[in-house]
Amino acid sequence: MNSRYKTRLYRSLSSQRRSSKKSRYSRKSRKSFDLDESSHKRNKYDFLLRHDTHVLEYLYYILKDGYIKSPNELKLASSSEEPDAIFFSPVPHNFIYNDTTTYYNKSSLSFSLYLDYEKVLNHYDSFFINNSNAFKPLNGKYHKRMHKKINRCHKWETHHHNLDPIKYPNIEHNPCHRTYNQMMRIINSLKYNEFIDDEEGPEIAFMTPRISLRHYLKYIIVPDRNIVKDIRFLKKINKTIDEIYEEMREITERIGGKFIEVSVI
Repeated sequence: MNSRYKTRLYRSLSSQRRSSKKSRYSRKSRKSFDLDESSHKRNKYDFLLRHDTHVLEYLYYILKDGYIKSPNELKLASSSEEPDAIFFSPVPHNFIYNDTTTYYNKSSLSFSLYLDYEKVLNHYDSFFINNSNAFKPLNGKYHKRMHKKINRCHKWETHHHNLDPIKYPNIEHNPCHRTYNQMMRIINSLKYNEFIDDEEGPEIAFMTPRISLRHYLKYIIVPDRNIVKDIRFLKKINKTIDEIYEEMREITERIGGKFIEVSVI
């Protein structure tokens, strides 16, 4: 998942996705969430779309703007990712209770946006899903590195829906292509560590210039304000971290989401 090493500005501003290589680092904080859904049970295909940024400034402007945008919409170049797509990690609904925002021995923080999976999928109907961290539509064929493997498609399975037929021809009969239900079963079978780990987790990308937060935003999860040290940004807009957090909370709640600040205990 969401690979904190990808085109930094693209990942944070346009795809504002995701997470990090969490397995190397122990958690610095326990989490205190003010939620009504602590007993939520994971149901079949019960997902959220997680979009992560490690820069407070990017999250702030995403909320102010009201949109997540593709690299092309932001006029950013990216050779490693599809520039017309906005990437998310599909995660189980109750993944929010396992979200990691800070690490020992790591200066980067995580600011996560969670959108309603079903609503976004129903509205933005051109998308692809990869079962691992591949950030372009896969061609449905065996990857050359997998030729000697028994399970050749293990990390190269993909589902395409309504992509541009000229740029991305139909691949339904290729060996690593999966139907939507097959892909959902694959994703639904993953364990939490496989969702959290950026290097392994699935990706879903919507081929659209922008996705509105209104009607789709479910949660914003941010680290404890006391450990946020973005002095440059605070000076730039002449506001305190308290003012920034309260402004983001007000925007989040106004458009129907929940703003969750992780408490360091």
